Amino acid sequence: AKKFLEEHISKVKDVKEAEKELAKNNLILASWCGEASCEEEFKVNTGAKSLNSPLKQVAMKGEKCFACGGKAKYLFYFGKSY
Repeated sequence: AKKFLEEHISKVKDVKEAEKELAKNNLILASWCGEASCEEEFKVNTGAKSLNSPLKQVAMKGEKCFACGGKAKYLFYFGKSY
């Protein structure tokens, strides 16, 4: 199960990449600003929502939010719930 999960998580840099991976039923890992309005817009457009964050966060120096392009604060997993 762990191997299957790891094989179905894709790191993405923008919404276009996210949509491509979500269409394959993968989870995505993305740099995110943490703003509720940003998540809501992404959710409305893709049907995916934030799930959780990795326990170990990396420094977000210069990283941009994959969805809105704002300053990223966290790495976060997103996916669709069925």
